[in-house]
Amino acid sequence: MSLLALGYGMGVEYTRQREVSAKVQAGSEMTATIAAIGVGAIGGVCALALRENGIAKEPEVRSLVLALMREALEVGRAEGAELPDDAPEKALSMVLGAAPDHWSSITVDRREGRRLEWQVRNAVVGEVGRKHGIATPLNDVITTLLRAADGR
Repeated sequence: MSLLALGYGMGVEYTRQREVSAKVQAGSEMTATIAAIGVGAIGGVCALALRENGIAKEPEVRSLVLALMREALEVGRAEGAELPDDAPEKALSMVLGAAPDHWSSITVDRREGRRLEWQVRNAVVGEVGRKHGIATPLNDVITTLLRAADGR
């Protein structure tokens, strides 16, 4: 299963075209896809806040992360991904259940002053969304802020 537009790090391998394919050993492609939705959204928010994943337990942050994931879900579906309506909630539960104290790689990169991978984690949602006529205003804002934080 190809997951174009869901280039979000966890369980995926990037190519120059930003097309990613799930690397699933034990479990389903659905689980990897749902995880992929979650990692990009929460990573972007955590990188901007310079906080660990657990920040998404805060109600306002949780709402923002879920809204970002819903945009990615719509874009992913437009690209052919078959995902349940509750994929964002499942993704956030997976991330918070597995690693609430974890600092995502993009957050650590920002904290350490390194370049950020916002192009394949966040910008791709807006780019592919526009191809399908899907508005992604929240992902576009996160992308703009990450680009600014990255100095590009």
